[in-house]
Amino acid sequence: MKQQSYANDNYALQTEVTEIFKQGDKLWNCGTTINEKKNGLNLILKGIQKLQLWREKERDPGLRLQLDSVYDSRRISIIQGFNLLESYERGEKMEFQEPKKYIKRICRQYKQQINTQEKNILNNVFMKEKPNVSWSDIIGLDIAVATLQECILVPMKFPSLFGQARQTWNGILLYGPPGAGKTYIAQACANQTIDSCSFFFISATDLISQAEAFKDKFMKDLFEIVNQKKPSLLFIDQVEIVSECFGKSIIKALMDTIQRNQSQVFVIGATHLPWKLDISTIQSFEKKIYISLPDLEARGNLIAKFLHKIQNNLTKLDLQDLAIKTEGYSCFDINVLVRDAALEPIRKIQTAQKFKMVQVQGKVKWIPAAINELGELKTFQDLDISRIQIPDVCYDDFIKVLKQSKKSVSQDLLMEFQKWMKQYGLKE
Repeated sequence: MKQQSYANDNYALQTEVTEIFKQGDKLWNCGTTINEKKNGLNLILKGIQKLQLWREKERDPGLRLQLDSVYDSRRISIIQGFNLLESYERGEKMEFQEPKKYIKRICRQYKQQINTQEKNILNNVFMKEKPNVSWSDIIGLDIAVATLQECILVPMKFPSLFGQARQTWNGILLYGPPGAGKTYIAQACANQTIDSCSFFFISATDLISQAEAFKDKFMKDLFEIVNQKKPSLLFIDQVEIVSECFGKSIIKALMDTIQRNQSQVFVIGATHLPWKLDISTIQSFEKKIYISLPDLEARGNLIAKFLHKIQNNLTKLDLQDLAIKTEGYSCFDINVLVRDAALEPIRKIQTAQKFKMVQVQGKVKWIPAAINELGELKTFQDLDISRIQIPDVCYDDFIKVLKQSKKSVSQDLLMEFQKWMKQYGLKE
């Protein structure tokens, strides 16, 4: 009876998570106002919280592994989504296209009938906004950037250089630990190409609940549309789950067609479980690049990058020391760490029992005071918020949050990547 109860609970959670993500993705992808997109992200955040509960209750090891992958991907995408909206609110440009009109047009051009459910998924996989990520934002992954430029940007810009004698690389596999920057690199590539080509982004998160309904037909339809809209770039996130959902031979068969025709269709696959791929899928991606965790220099540069729009008083020596202390952290881990440290000044204001007055650029402001300092016994709720000076983020803020921070990538997982890389891959 307990077994049945667990199954029922998990089914209910699965249904709830799928519906929340569906609503959130629709608002985020198809919303025409910033408020609609914010509501979409908030729904996705709620879905992530429910997904975490599902993961904790799930007893099937195989499904648990898939849920881990979806959870990691969603965590990364939600941060990127909020960062994108923050950039827009600061006045930076977000380029919106008209996805519904575009999808209707390519469906009219497509000879086969595409049903409503498939149209909805295509609305999700076609890139509707120019990502706010450029090559200069990619830190510590120089080889990966150079390889993608060689494999994709050069052939797109100078197609006449390639032919029978000099062939393009149509399949590229990015593999590495969760949060290392695989999706970020693909977004930078989209930023550079989206004005001159069609960009499609497909993830297991979009398809896992519909896999049984579509099987390989949807992938064939998608590849056909991608091929018709060339030059085009298709990014497949969590390619190991997509491969499992749609049959292990389907990706290879479709990739073989692209490579045989030497068309201007490029496919980037990303995975943090490359050993889950079958040999036919592995062979479909001619270029394989290991996206490693950031090294010492890259970690320092990442902390500085994530901090550059936040008031702080960290020195170069502070950044170097924090880079040492974050050994083994992924790009995602460092992003979370900086966001947490950036909240410390707010926490100081919230918990302060005493405030003192200081001059800040000719204006009188309140700042938190230590209990043994001169000041007035007040809480932040007693003060006019516009007259409170938020303290700068400091080195001690990082030391405090580091004590509660944990790496998301284990040493055992890194060893698995080293083994796989020796057999199949090119190291970044």
